[in-house]
Amino acid sequence: MGWKGTLRSVNAELNRQSREADKRKRENLKEVERKEARAVINNQKCYLQQIVSLHQECRAKFNWDDIASEPELQKPENKTPLTNAINRKLQNLKPLLIDRLPKVRDWRKKKLEKELYQANFQDEIDHAHNISEYEKRKDESDKKQRFFKKIRIDGKILLEALQEYLDIADLPIGQDVKFKVSDDMKLDLYLKVSSLEDIIPEKDYGLRQSGTLSTKKMAKGKRMDIYQDYVCSALLRVVRETFGVIPMDMIRANAVSNAVNTKTGHLEDQLIISAIILRDTLDVINFDNIDPSDAFSNFIYNMKFLKTKGFEKVEKVDFPNS
Repeated sequence: MGWKGTLRSVNAELNRQSREADKRKRENLKEVERKEARAVINNQKCYLQQIVSLHQECRAKFNWDDIASEPELQKPENKTPLTNAINRKLQNLKPLLIDRLPKVRDWRKKKLEKELYQANFQDEIDHAHNISEYEKRKDESDKKQRFFKKIRIDGKILLEALQEYLDIADLPIGQDVKFKVSDDMKLDLYLKVSSLEDIIPEKDYGLRQSGTLSTKKMAKGKRMDIYQDYVCSALLRVVRETFGVIPMDMIRANAVSNAVNTKTGHLEDQLIISAIILRDTLDVINFDNIDPSDAFSNFIYNMKFLKTKGFEKVEKVDFPNS
C-alpha cells in the first residue's frame, strides 16, 4: 500500500471515530432528556400526591388531663459535682516518696488547686444553664396550667391556646385559618383554601415511546377531582391538628374559596364546605386508606361539587342541639 492508500485509511478511520463520537454524544443527550422527562413527571406526581394526602398526618398530640397531673417542677440546686470531685482529691492527697522534695509537693497541690478553681467556674456555668432551662420549662408549664384551668369554659383562652400551639404555618393547606368561638363554647374553623389556578397545574405530563416528555392540557375532570381532594384533605388536616391542640369534642369545619359570584360578577369569599366533625368519629377513621372527599360522608356536611364546574356555594350546617 502506497502513502496515498495509507492516508485514505487514516482519514477513513478518523471519520469513523468522529461518527461514533457524534453518535455517543447524541445518545447521551437523549438519555439526559429522558432523565429530565422522568424527573418532571415524578416531581408533579409527588406534588399532587402531597396535596391530596395532607390529612394522613397530624403533629399535635396534646393531652390536657396529663398536663393537669404533671408534678411541679423543682428548681435545680447547684450541687457542684466537679468542685466536689477535686476537693476529694485534695483531701485524699497522699504523700509520695518524691514529695520529700518540697518543690514537687507544692507543685502537686498547686495543680489540684488550679483544677479546683476551674471546676468551680464550670459548676457555676452549668448551674446557670440549668436554671435557665428550668425557668423556660417552668414558664411553659405555668402557661399550660393556665390554659388547662379555663380552656373548656373561656373562649378567649381557647383561641390563645390555638394561636400558641397550632403548628400548621408551613403546610400547603391554603391561604388562611381562622377560628370563632360562640358564647356557649361552640367552635367554628374557617380554612381559606388556595384557588384551583394556584394549586393545581394546568399541564399534564407523560412519556413518549422514545422516552421524551410529552405535554398536554390536563383534562378538566381530572383537574377538578384533584382540587376537590386537595380541599377536603387540607380541611381534614386542619381539623385533626385543631383537635390535637384543644380538648373539644366537636368542631364546625368550614372551607372558604375566593370565587366569582355569578349574581354580581365579582370575586368574593364563598363557603364551599361546612361540616360538623366529632372527635369520636374522627378517631376511628383510618386516614391512610380513605379518599378525603368521600370521608365527609362520615359527618353531617354540606358540599356541592360538579366535575364540570367544581365547588358551588353552600350554607353552613347547624350545630346539633345539646
